[in-house]
Amino acid sequence: MNAGIDTVKAPLTHAAYGTVQLTASLTIKKAQSVIQADDTQTFTYDGSIKYISAKLNHNEAQLIYSPQQGYV
Repeated sequence: MNAGIDTVKAPLTHAAYGTVQLTASLTIKKAQSVIQADDTQTFTYDGSIKYISAKLNHNEAQLIYSPQQGYV
């Protein structure tokens, strides 16, 4: 599920009391961001620009490098 506030409804039925509709708000918080990258990154020289490689532990945001620095 995506982060945010959702309304949840649940009907409860009992023979002696009939049906009762319960409603509640469910809050889902965004995942904590963890950036993962190897301490040492090795590339084979081929004359092209190489960029640092890293990734996030979730898909809720995009990992953006600023300033993006390439190395030859």
